[in-house]
Amino acid sequence: MKEAPIVAIPAQPGDTVISSSGTSTATGRSRFLISLAALALLVTTVWAIFFLAGGLEFRLFDQRLRSGDTGKLKTNVLAQSFASPGGNLNRLDLLLVGPIPNNLPDDMQVKLLAGDGLDGQVVYQAPVSAARVISDAGDTYLSITFPPQDGSAGKTYTLALETPGYPVNSVIQTAYSPIDALSSGALYTEDGPQAGDLAISAYYRYSLPAFLAETARTTLGQLPFILAFVLLLLLPGLALLAWLPNDLNAGQILLAAPGVTALALPVFFLLGGLVGFAVGTVMMWVLLALCAVAVGLRVFLTFRRDGKQTALQMQLRNWSRADVLFWSSLAALLLLATMTRLLSLHGLAAGNGMDAYHHTLITEMFVRDGGIPRDYAPFVPLRSFTYHFGFHALTASVAWITGRTSTTDVMTLMPLVGQFAGSVLPIPGLVLFAWKALGNRWIGLVAGALGGLISVVPAYYVEWSRYTQGLGLALLPVAWVLLLGAIEGNGTARGMVSRARNPLLFVPLAVIGGAGLFLSHYRIVIIYAGFAALYLAWRLVSAFSEARLLSRHTLPIAQIARAAVTGALTLAVLAPWIINLNRNFVKNFIDRSGLDIDIYFATGERLGAPLLNHFSVPLLAGLSAIAVAIFGWKETRNRRAGLALGAGAGLLAFISALYVYFHPSPTAMQLELQSHLLGLSPVTWVLLLEIVACAALVWLAKDRKALLLLPALVWLILSLWSSPQLLPFRLPFVGYLDAVTLASVAWLPVVLLAGYAVVTAGRWTWHNAGLLSLVEGRRRVAIALASVTALALMVSGLALGTSLSPVHDRGPYVVQSDVEALLWMRDNLPRDSYVLGNSFTFPWAPTQLLGMDSGLWVPLVAELPSTLQPIAAYNEQPIDPQYFGKVRAIVPPGPLIDKPEEWQALKSAGVTHIYIGSNAGERGYSAQALLQNKHVTLVYHKDAVWLFKIL
Repeated sequence: MKEAPIVAIPAQPGDTVISSSGTSTATGRSRFLISLAALALLVTTVWAIFFLAGGLEFRLFDQRLRSGDTGKLKTNVLAQSFASPGGNLNRLDLLLVGPIPNNLPDDMQVKLLAGDGLDGQVVYQAPVSAARVISDAGDTYLSITFPPQDGSAGKTYTLALETPGYPVNSVIQTAYSPIDALSSGALYTEDGPQAGDLAISAYYRYSLPAFLAETARTTLGQLPFILAFVLLLLLPGLALLAWLPNDLNAGQILLAAPGVTALALPVFFLLGGLVGFAVGTVMMWVLLALCAVAVGLRVFLTFRRDGKQTALQMQLRNWSRADVLFWSSLAALLLLATMTRLLSLHGLAAGNGMDAYHHTLITEMFVRDGGIPRDYAPFVPLRSFTYHFGFHALTASVAWITGRTSTTDVMTLMPLVGQFAGSVLPIPGLVLFAWKALGNRWIGLVAGALGGLISVVPAYYVEWSRYTQGLGLALLPVAWVLLLGAIEGNGTARGMVSRARNPLLFVPLAVIGGAGLFLSHYRIVIIYAGFAALYLAWRLVSAFSEARLLSRHTLPIAQIARAAVTGALTLAVLAPWIINLNRNFVKNFIDRSGLDIDIYFATGERLGAPLLNHFSVPLLAGLSAIAVAIFGWKETRNRRAGLALGAGAGLLAFISALYVYFHPSPTAMQLELQSHLLGLSPVTWVLLLEIVACAALVWLAKDRKALLLLPALVWLILSLWSSPQLLPFRLPFVGYLDAVTLASVAWLPVVLLAGYAVVTAGRWTWHNAGLLSLVEGRRRVAIALASVTALALMVSGLALGTSLSPVHDRGPYVVQSDVEALLWMRDNLPRDSYVLGNSFTFPWAPTQLLGMDSGLWVPLVAELPSTLQPIAAYNEQPIDPQYFGKVRAIVPPGPLIDKPEEWQALKSAGVTHIYIGSNAGERGYSAQALLQNKHVTLVYHKDAVWLFKIL
């Protein structure tokens, strides 16, 4: 099933991994290479086994309120009871304040007691010196680990610190809330129960057997859901690829189908909405049935064509061992990636962050309206809808075909679809791009493994719920392949028009790809367009370097013309949505002319240390730098110059990228070096490094072999464009395609380059280490070696993938107590209630109030109006032009205090309730102060969630 690349790249023998021509004997170098590879695999496998044996730790609950400390409690016993919501409780963290002694005393004991109080049976006891003092996000914790408690779910425990007679706080002081913040337990001293609760976090051990058993139970219990999801991903794409002309072979069609489905859905909803076409559960199943009939009819006609052997039949009959190895490896990779990426959602009641609410809200609006919503009513008084909606169309389609359309269903369905779309769906897209465009499917397979199991991004998208961006990146390689097929028009179209050679017949799929990508993510389509522009420029420059300079036979006139036709038709399809954007999208969002770049462009601070400090960042960046050097050596006419320029370009891009994205802000960049080399600032040096790296990549790409480098080159150029701290002037749209977005999408070109480096190195090792001579003619040895290697890789992949799973931050917006509070409000509050929630504002949208806790979810879950808006609301047109300003004026500028005029202003504005969610911590309204305020009364409370009614 070998396929030539779209462009005439020289044939790459690496498209197969088994060759019968290797007859070299094992030399000293061969033994060394074999030993080195075996040692690396052995070390990784041993680490994987120990890691998996230890299991993972997930959070059970996190009580983080700390407006007080226990320094005033002169007691030799300090304890906190709690109910464990899950089994395998194995770790408790106490938040510490004040100085921490270098050595904790051995005579201070830590105990875990059964039951509520100090008289329960001792479950665990050890000196406090056996506990660890750890730091996390600037806070210090006393971390107590004990054997997992298998039956802890629903049971009450008490954690106690005891001394032989001196006060506990003379050694350590723990933070606590003076008011009840953990409803299932109480704070204890030697004098009995006390007001408030300690700041405590609980974790449980999730073992590999438990993970595998739960995965099996979930798979068996959710077979209808899984089957429906797979049918939705495959059938529409297969139907389009079966009947629209294209030159993909059977394997490539299978890889492209999920991406084509996701690209086509928003186009379908856009065009269907023009004629009033509404979708629901029944209609979605009818559409899938029609797609299944279309696919079945195409297969039937293909196999009966003139009684001759068709290309599809030949592909199916001529499978090689390489094909079996490739497809089985891809299946294993998809399985591992799905298991480990969905594991990241374990224990979440809803998606993380502000983006999760926005995506859940729009999905619910899709489900409610049967298609693209016209506005945000009744959730927010906005009369327009301009947000890219490809992800929401996909999620709503899943909700329809599975019957999970209630609000609480969508709350958990959105992150599930998002994590799959952003972290698993890129794998077949990468394989397709590498196979079709580069002529080597193994590069795509390795790139998919690196992105799906090792790279911290896109796995980290669960932290932000940045799933629209994740889906856009997953679809980007597929859209590129469809675009290249339309531009080049190589081969014979396989589709409705048999053996058609008119290149324009390839355009419809490319139009679907471009339009669907635009509707999925506006920023990602900029990368798509940049790739197209660089590709055409490269084809033009390559033509000028041909022997017949400026000959019309060498200039890519036809390719440019087909690209123009594709672009024009794509704009025609998008015309209704572009008109909507022109009327309603708040275009000054892009300007940001008055924005402080230290806030908006402080990439390191906005990405965060957990992401930037992950080992995969330097690993993949280093591999990609090596790949550029290898490319320069292998693919240029002057090998020495190519190697030098490739190594230089890779190194410079690597150094400059690390410098830019590992620094917290441009200000820190300026202050780091007190003396500037040659009188130039560090920022200027970074800019020069980036420019030199771009120039070197352009030189390497001058021959007709540049498709591997173009994604990286596009990213590098756009990162220069979008980093105003590097340039003395501001380029247009610099605020929209911001540096944070580019930094968080850089994994895509990086894993392609890293896959090229790994495959090239592996091929060289295979052909130069005499491996074939060791197994040639020894079938049992070969099978045993392959089996052991495959098992080791599977175990290592499982461990690497699961290591990225517990990436939840310490403050999810929504936990179970928040859900219960919101549902209570829905069922018990009057419909004319108006809720004031904890809020903050972005510098670039100072009038829009964004939620810092689950109060943001009030309009969707509690079905009540609130003072908070979804994250992209400032890009919409309000029903009342003064809406944002009026709501901003309602919110008190500081803490709620006992001023009658402020309370009267709130009542005059219609505010009836004040909501405090679990994630507010100490940043929001003070529940302690409100409990003592005569203007409000408490109507609901559980854990760190409070609801007050204004009197």
